[in-house]
Amino acid sequence: MSAIDIRPHWREWAQSIAEKTDVSTIVFLQLGSNYLASVDLLSEVGFSLQSVESFLDNDEVEGNRIVLTGLDDLATASGEQRLGMLRIKVLEQVRGGRRFVLQSRAPRIVYESRGSLLVMDATFMTGPPKSSWAEQASPSFIFEAELDPARPFRSVLRDTLSELGLSLCARLDRVIYELGNPDLNAHNLDGSETEALRGAGLLNSSNRWEVPDPSALMRRELTDVLDGKRDATLHLTAVVEEFDALTSTLRRTLRAAARARWGPGWAVECIPQDFAESIIKRASSDLMPLAESIEDVRDALLWLNVRELLRLRRDCSFGRLGMGEAAWKMAERELGAVEDRLRFFGHLTRQDEECVRKWSGLFADKLSHTGHLDRTHSSPAQAQREAELLDRIRDDLAVNPAFGTPAGAAFLDLVTTTLRFLKRTSDTSAKYTRPFPAGKAPKEAALQEHFYWYLGSTGIGDTSYTEVPNMATGRVDVLVLGDNGTRFVTEVKRELGDASMTSLASSYFGQASDYQVNNEPLGQLLVLDLTSHTNGVPSVKDSVHVETRDVGGTLRSIVIYVVRGNRPPPSAIRTLASKA
Repeated sequence: MSAIDIRPHWREWAQSIAEKTDVSTIVFLQLGSNYLASVDLLSEVGFSLQSVESFLDNDEVEGNRIVLTGLDDLATASGEQRLGMLRIKVLEQVRGGRRFVLQSRAPRIVYESRGSLLVMDATFMTGPPKSSWAEQASPSFIFEAELDPARPFRSVLRDTLSELGLSLCARLDRVIYELGNPDLNAHNLDGSETEALRGAGLLNSSNRWEVPDPSALMRRELTDVLDGKRDATLHLTAVVEEFDALTSTLRRTLRAAARARWGPGWAVECIPQDFAESIIKRASSDLMPLAESIEDVRDALLWLNVRELLRLRRDCSFGRLGMGEAAWKMAERELGAVEDRLRFFGHLTRQDEECVRKWSGLFADKLSHTGHLDRTHSSPAQAQREAELLDRIRDDLAVNPAFGTPAGAAFLDLVTTTLRFLKRTSDTSAKYTRPFPAGKAPKEAALQEHFYWYLGSTGIGDTSYTEVPNMATGRVDVLVLGDNGTRFVTEVKRELGDASMTSLASSYFGQASDYQVNNEPLGQLLVLDLTSHTNGVPSVKDSVHVETRDVGGTLRSIVIYVVRGNRPPPSAIRTLASKA
């Protein structure tokens, strides 16, 4: 290699850094392996050089123009607190008239995830630009090799790539291998990424590659840089946790939908043979050595990854589950690729991280409503009997496709509240539940008013109304509004003759379901039973029934609750029973 005096050009560059600090009080200077020798030249134009650690640990600061070297030592999870301390001290010194250059091997993109405003707000500059001297240098990319010919070209390139960080290296790797761009067209990269590559000397100001034969060289060196490396930062840990969370949401949604559609034997019904064989193999070789069939495996979906879960949804008639097919196809493509990179490489690009956040939010928003289909979906405060009764109601409603929508989740909240109201009326004595003299039977209005005021004491109260006119040409007793315009009607009646579920459904289903013409096909019927209970009062579990009928080609479901009135006190029932 010919001896070329490149120092004069570097001094011109060093002077430009000094001039820049006259305008911008803080400059971020990316100087990595490709330019590292040039940092000493800054002392020739009036800068004092000091390590970041020394600056933070000492009270005295020398000089008015200061280059803080080794900023990348703080570009780690453990260095975040020190970055905050650095910002405070630098800004304090700037107010006193000093100027700072923050020198870092790592690009600014590395500091984005650390939230360093000091770095992100600083003016960006990089090493000496390619100029006339470089036309004679070979290869043009290597500045350091000009000063240290003993350093192999590939060694400098490998160090330079390593300093970019695993995320950007993974991005370059993806550009080469996944996006079908062996020529590494810089237009596939965003502004922060191209800035980082220019700062490393890999791109010039026109975003043209400075590396000779970039396709072959970058493939080789990226393979060496990424091989065996795993990003062990807290940042990646958070992304992995979010990926696990969205996987759990997807798994829970599929499990709930499968149970609702196929019942207790859902795993046998919905999991295809090839999946079943994989599940049994994985389970039997790990925690369940005696598993020989899919029935022997506890929760078969736990043994499937995201790509497999998404394929299961597509191939096994689960339906849309709250998202359009186009969105499901995109999720299958994007999340499958992220999962592969996590599994095989252990590092992600910034685009991967954004992808995980996007789908985590979409799944939580679009799929969370299906959790109400799962029998395990219950409040910790629910008593066992209430949970069992809700399970029964949930199973009976599952035959109606409308219950598998977001409206179904809102309706289950109303059902849960109404069931608790029913339990309350069975435990307490209201005027309309007591025995009454002949000809003085309570009106259903008393029950309607009590129910309405009970809703007002719950989270549903702000969206509940009573005596609402002009609905299906009638007046609604109690109306509850849900999200996106959903409306649920509770019709209130009293019964003096036959309060059996068969009779009540026959007498009142038509009117109660008529209010569903312009609403969701899910509603309630609340009946005040004023028949004689001298032989005992039926239990709460025998006072709830789900009636579903096909009306004009649409399944309509009504949950019937019977509030037992005309109830003698328990002592009177025992006395009457003994006389009988």
